Amino acid sequence: MSVTVLFNLLQALGGILGLLVGNRFADQTRPDQQIQSTPFHSLFRIISTNKTRTVPLGDSITAITCWRTILWDALRDANLTDYIQFVGSSTSNAGACIGTGPGTWDHHHEGHGGYTAVGIADNDLRAARPDVVMFMLGTNDVTHGHATTAIIDAYTRMVGQMRESNAGMRIIVDLVIPLAVGNAGIVDLNAAILPWAKALNSTASPIYVADTNTGFTDADEVDGVHPIANGDRKIAGRLYPILRQNFNQNCGAGNAVGCLAGGLEGVEDVTE
Repeated sequence: MSVTVLFNLLQALGGILGLLVGNRFADQTRPDQQIQSTPFHSLFRIISTNKTRTVPLGDSITAITCWRTILWDALRDANLTDYIQFVGSSTSNAGACIGTGPGTWDHHHEGHGGYTAVGIADNDLRAARPDVVMFMLGTNDVTHGHATTAIIDAYTRMVGQMRESNAGMRIIVDLVIPLAVGNAGIVDLNAAILPWAKALNSTASPIYVADTNTGFTDADEVDGVHPIANGDRKIAGRLYPILRQNFNQNCGAGNAVGCLAGGLEGVEDVTE
């Protein structure tokens, strides 16, 4: 190989290395340009190398039914399970729920039979280190005769604990599904949830309300309390748009009614 050819090769390699190094430093010095021109899923990797930790919190309606499986399948189908994980101290699967897609679904949750909002309010979620909490609580409170004001006070304490552990906590509150017997307390509680959420909502730590009650009938429950397959699909279908829109950053953060379910325009609903 002649000296001239070798020189030209070395010069070309030097140019390539210069471009690579230059681009690297350009990315480091101008992160704003990098973020603005990056597709959302890649942007999420830039913002955080960790998955968004989401805890399903509740009573037996969370613990022993299959809406979590259906929700996970919907998130997977939207290519979001690379960026989200369910967390919690339990991986129980009392309903023997089976996902529909490849691989398995994330079993982690914080659902416990018999839980009440009043009782759980003093528990600490910091061990799970969640970024997002989605909870449905109040069924057992109503059946135990707890007043709506006591349940809402418990919700408030829970939100305070969540924000103490993570100032940027995103909170999804489900309207409680109906009871076949004694539903008046559920009606009263659900009527109180939206104004409560609007009062506590903040841009830094938004509260979203999922309308998991509207359209839910006794036929969607196996025992007047717990959902069967169709009820599971309805719950998952109300939660999925909120989680998806949070990832798309278009859910009206700072406005609690922005994600009140009933259909979000342009968003797929897994119940359809």
